[in-house]
Amino acid sequence: MIKQKKATGATRRTPPQELEAGRLIEPKNACHAFASTAFSLRRGMKAGIALKQRCGFTLVELMVSMGILVVIMLMMARVFTDASAAWRAGTRRAYEAQSGRVIMDFIKQELSQAIADDLVSFRIHSEPGPLSLSVWAYPHPDYPESSTDSICFVAATRPPPYGAMRRAVPHYIYYVDYMLDIDGQRMDEGHPEGPRYALMRTRKTGTTHNTQANLENSAYRNPQWWQPDHWVGQTREIIAENVSGFEVWAAKGSLIEAGVRDPDTYYIWNYDSVEEGEPPLWVDIYLMLMDEPAAIQAAALWRANDPDRREFVNRNTRRYSARIYFRNREGYTR
Repeated sequence: MIKQKKATGATRRTPPQELEAGRLIEPKNACHAFASTAFSLRRGMKAGIALKQRCGFTLVELMVSMGILVVIMLMMARVFTDASAAWRAGTRRAYEAQSGRVIMDFIKQELSQAIADDLVSFRIHSEPGPLSLSVWAYPHPDYPESSTDSICFVAATRPPPYGAMRRAVPHYIYYVDYMLDIDGQRMDEGHPEGPRYALMRTRKTGTTHNTQANLENSAYRNPQWWQPDHWVGQTREIIAENVSGFEVWAAKGSLIEAGVRDPDTYYIWNYDSVEEGEPPLWVDIYLMLMDEPAAIQAAALWRANDPDRREFVNRNTRRYSARIYFRNREGYTR
């Protein structure tokens, strides 16, 4: 009889875990569990090291990324700066354009109520001089036509201050004069900053009739009421600053009614309603303004006697125009 060998309890060593058809087989005893844990830790460490190697950034990549980010930020800052500058420039131009229109509306309102006949004179000085009160804005020998005018008129804008007077109206003179600096000095051609100009208004209201002497120098008694020596001590008001030109043209109605169509003929130089025998049919006003930076630069160019100074003024001048018809009525001046 063949003896069968007694089993000694030794068993076949099996791997800590096996895969069977994609399924994890659990260890059969404690030894298997320990071996399985150690094996899993080794695999996890290797996988973590590989993952770190795959997900990191090199110093070159970081520097390139930061450079691109800086370029994008600089481009965005430039766009923002340009947009802000364009917004400020547009706002400034809109404000200046609105200011010019407001000034023209103000002049139109007063001039539209002007009255004139053979007694009360309406006068335009078409060239600067001692009689007109205006100075020549930006004088240039090559541009003699670029003068500044003054206009003198009486307007029916207020009721008579005294009941005994049949008609009492304020007297106005618009003219161009030098601006004043912060110290009150006239900014003429000899000023350190150069010449700058303003549109001024001088008026007489109640002072026209408060004394007999003033009444004698009013438009009712003196056809030359606009002469400067009659305006000593009157208030001077600034209507507009940084003026580069102010021109006034008056059309004679009788010439137009007679069939004259040439503007050089029916526009009268130095119009005087007393001399012409009638008020103008209409008056054209041209006001030329510059913004503050352009006026400062133009004054510096004029001070330096730059040959391109006149062209600079022409390029940077904003022009406003208006036509005012005389609605003169019988009895307004009597």
